[in-house]
Amino acid sequence: MKMYKLITVLVVVFMALAFPASVLAQPLEAPLRDQVIFGQNYTLKSGDILSGSLLAVGGEITIEEGALVDGDVIGFGTEMNIDGEVDGSVIVIGSSISLEADAIIQGDLVAPGTALYRSSDAIVNGDVITETGPFNIAIPDVRVFRFQPNFPSPELYQIGERVMSSFIWAFIFTALATVAIAFSTERVEKISKAVVAQPISTGGLGLAVLIIFPFLMLLLTLFSFFLLTPLTILALVALAFAVAFGWIAVGFELGKRIAKAFGQDWMPALQVAVGTFTLTLVLGLFRVIWCVGWISWPIGMIVASIGLGAVLMTRLGTREYMVAPIATAAPQSVEMAEDTPEE
Repeated sequence: MKMYKLITVLVVVFMALAFPASVLAQPLEAPLRDQVIFGQNYTLKSGDILSGSLLAVGGEITIEEGALVDGDVIGFGTEMNIDGEVDGSVIVIGSSISLEADAIIQGDLVAPGTALYRSSDAIVNGDVITETGPFNIAIPDVRVFRFQPNFPSPELYQIGERVMSSFIWAFIFTALATVAIAFSTERVEKISKAVVAQPISTGGLGLAVLIIFPFLMLLLTLFSFFLLTPLTILALVALAFAVAFGWIAVGFELGKRIAKAFGQDWMPALQVAVGTFTLTLVLGLFRVIWCVGWISWPIGMIVASIGLGAVLMTRLGTREYMVAPIATAAPQSVEMAEDTPEE
């Protein structure tokens, strides 16, 4: 897969993260054009033709038998089921993908860090790339955790999958948090202190960066593409790392408060594990609740913004965030002159 396509995909993903899903998910009216789906379920029904590419971040994507995507299909953290035809390439990262018997992919199938299920009758005319790089990172088989019994309704089955997905992501972030605290306890503590001291300032800075950054990367990619491609990749990786580190710092502070609530004095590793697991799981489970499921995205954005802002203000935890003291006027002594009798 050419490098320019991967860079374009990453830029689009960060633009998707900067806007609500209701703006990016266009109404599905004929003719179907490029679709950006953020945290929602999407089904291209049999006989429908999508005249463009499909980008999905989270959610469930289904391309039914007889449906056609006249472009590429790209997914990040997505559960994808393809039983139709894709007249381009399919790129899925950190996802789960099923190629059913009638699936046809005219281009490449790129699926690093993805659980791949392919029917023997499925056709891929291009290359199939599933390596995760020199580290050979093994991604857990998410389908092992699926509920096997027959549920009374598809809605209950979907709820079961979302609950299990929330637990899996919570365990993944907890593992990352444990590694981070083992190598940089002092930095995590400094970042968490900044989160507590100035949540509004750190949140405002982080949100501003998340909004401005995608446009900056888009301009760099469009106007100086070949010269700045390595810089663009580095900037994207740095932002993702900073957001994850800030999320862990928020989880660390939450873990401290949980320990205090139970009257315990936990080790930092246990604090960050409990806090990060609780934070990630609760936000994930919010999606299951029908009436308030939408609230998980804005809350998640707020937490990510506060954590990112704290990371920036402390320079990745290398310095303490000092709160400027409020200047108070010193009380002035008033000397009362005694009246002296005139001679």
